[in-house]
Amino acid sequence: MINIGILGSDNSHAIMFASICNLPDENGNYCFPDIRVTAIYGNDDDIAHTEEVAELCKIETIVNS
Repeated sequence: MINIGILGSDNSHAIMFASICNLPDENGNYCFPDIRVTAIYGNDDDIAHTEEVAELCKIETIVNS
């Protein structure tokens, strides 16, 4: 399994990349079965936004640095 960390939650790229890796399609299949986004760092001032992205995309860990 390859684990990915995303730096920056403040634009749509974070949601799109994490969704592609973490969320299955309507048939329950993953685009990349052996890759997951498991951590995210939010460089904006609003931790609630980073928490929202993590929840939407099933990202396990929010890091501070």
